[in-house]
Amino acid sequence: MWLTSSCIFRGGAIDFIASTLDTVEDEETRWRLECARQVYLEWSDRHEEALANSRRLLRLPNLTEERKEYLLGREAFNLFQLGRIDEGLARFDQRIAAADEDPKERLRLLSSKAQMTMSALRKRGRLEESIAIWRAYQEATEKGTVHWLTTTALLAHQLQQAGRHEDALRLLKQCLEEDERNEVLLLDAAESHIALGNDEQAKKRIAEARSIVHELARSERVSEQEQAEALEDRIQGLLQRLSAK
Repeated sequence: MWLTSSCIFRGGAIDFIASTLDTVEDEETRWRLECARQVYLEWSDRHEEALANSRRLLRLPNLTEERKEYLLGREAFNLFQLGRIDEGLARFDQRIAAADEDPKERLRLLSSKAQMTMSALRKRGRLEESIAIWRAYQEATEKGTVHWLTTTALLAHQLQQAGRHEDALRLLKQCLEEDERNEVLLLDAAESHIALGNDEQAKKRIAEARSIVHELARSERVSEQEQAEALEDRIQGLLQRLSAK
């Protein structure tokens, strides 16, 4: 019942915005209404209409760069939601090429492309393509930063999914050189060591992670206690894989 009511509300909101726009002349108010219509179309999974709407708005005269970038992002999002992956990738590549002399903007676009495409490509069996996109993004980040660490860890995770554990371990080693007491990275490394038959190295990484997990378990924070429980479950799963050999 709630879902039905929600859909009715969104549809009504879209119709209301359309009728209201006929009477509104103020540019800022019109823009806010246009953005609201875009949001409600996407929330309603009306992605064909949302794509057409974003492209209509892109043709408006005198768009600011900020508004243009917002609309290009919505265009890409709806292309991927519609499964038009290659078209979405081509649009990103055009924008990345145009930003070649602006490192900050290029990095932002590489980030958007990587995050927006990862799930879509994996679902379609195009994991190696996703890995290539994430590698380009990772190589553009500054090593040692939190941004680099997160990006590198996510790239390593995708390499693991592709069965490329030696490549994943090389990246995880770099991550651990920057953050040696990261229990998640340690367990990720253990995963790849097990897959490669490096049982002793896997046990070492598990032991290192477990000492950190025990510290979390003693925390007064409920969130850290729950995190410790989840990590301990993962450790038990890894140990079972080792004992089953």
